[in-house]
Amino acid sequence: MKKINWDKYEFRCSQLHKIMTGTIPQKENFIKDIQYLEFERDRGINKNGNKVKWTNTKQEKLKSLKTKQNNPWHELLPQTMKTELRKIHRMEKYNRTFTITNKFMQKGIAQEEEGITTLQTYRKDVLGIMTYFTKNTKRKHNGLISGESDLTDTNNFDDCKEGFDIKCSWELDTFPYKNDPLDFNYELQNQGYMWLSGAEKWTTCYVLVNITEDLLHKEKMKWFYAMGSPMNEDDANYENYTKKAKELAAIDAEIAARMSPAKDRAKKIAARTGRNEGKLKIDGETAKFKVTLAQVKAHERTSVRIDMI
Repeated sequence: MKKINWDKYEFRCSQLHKIMTGTIPQKENFIKDIQYLEFERDRGINKNGNKVKWTNTKQEKLKSLKTKQNNPWHELLPQTMKTELRKIHRMEKYNRTFTITNKFMQKGIAQEEEGITTLQTYRKDVLGIMTYFTKNTKRKHNGLISGESDLTDTNNFDDCKEGFDIKCSWELDTFPYKNDPLDFNYELQNQGYMWLSGAEKWTTCYVLVNITEDLLHKEKMKWFYAMGSPMNEDDANYENYTKKAKELAAIDAEIAARMSPAKDRAKKIAARTGRNEGKLKIDGETAKFKVTLAQVKAHERTSVRIDMI
């Protein structure tokens, strides 16, 4: 079990919204409120000189304030902050990482490169700004916080005026409207990146791109099991599942129509060049491909993975 110098701990930019939340009451305020209530109780008048009645509610409030006044300071922290600090303490003390994942995060990670390409295309075609983005991989530190941003206008986290953070929405329903206020979590994250880099502006960029084949399959299976695995018309939820399955099948077909020819081209390129990895164009966009031959000799099968970049 390692000993930690918490004076040197740096919070991640993604943690800031859980640390900078709620209010931390000052014990000086408790003292003032206690004195005010005791004045009312003992004299029967308030600070304005008006007569007041001492009630059970005021008695309970006075009791609560005295309890809080005598509590250790850390017990007065907002609950969200305490929960996050406890988590950080366990992670650092026991050298553990607590992984959190869901379908929204999985799509964000899987489609990040395509999201970057979409932003780059939007800036070029709509804003008239040509920027060849390169995903940042550098983590910066300033002694209090640390952060690893997505993109900057100069592709240099150390020297930039503007930065960008990519968010791939799960579906149209979770894609924000243009004038929607930015989520407080992302606002603080962006402020952290600006503090670290010295940038003057940071933008959270929401993009909506197609889901990957494997995530689409997981979504189909999730709905299938959630509706009791309906197999025929007599099963409950069969009609609802059929409707949902058709919606997902349409998305599946759209992806297949776009990717199947590309996979065939990738196989031909691999066979011709002897290289099982490379790049190709799909509808004017650049994609990476990897061709893999199945290891089971009794059933030879070639799989192709394609990622938009």
